[in-house]
Amino acid sequence: MRRIAVLALLIVLTGTWLGLAADPPPLSVAEGKIEKVEKEAIVFQPRGTGGRFGKSIVLKLTGTSNLSNVSFQERAGKHVLVQREIKLSDLKANHLIAVIYSSPPKGEPVLLSAVVQATGEK
Repeated sequence: MRRIAVLALLIVLTGTWLGLAADPPPLSVAEGKIEKVEKEAIVFQPRGTGGRFGKSIVLKLTGTSNLSNVSFQERAGKHVLVQREIKLSDLKANHLIAVIYSSPPKGEPVLLSAVVQATGEK
């Protein structure tokens, strides 16, 4: 009986170790412009080397994707950067954007976080 308990514990610990030893998801960072906003994704055109826009990438949005915009605000006579959370509906084509995304082994690239440059529109 004792051997079975030790064997079971060894199997659980090995499984836990293998789960922790798995490679973390790859991260990609890019900047560019929004080409199109869809219901659960954005079509993003990254800026490549030399400043030219590259091939479009579709980034899927999930419940954990973070969207924000950045702008300046005057506080005590000084300009301070301010970052505010926004919704998908606030994104428009041609907005400049910086993104962090990941691509699972099987599936579409997923947007983790994005910061949009404020355009001054209300």
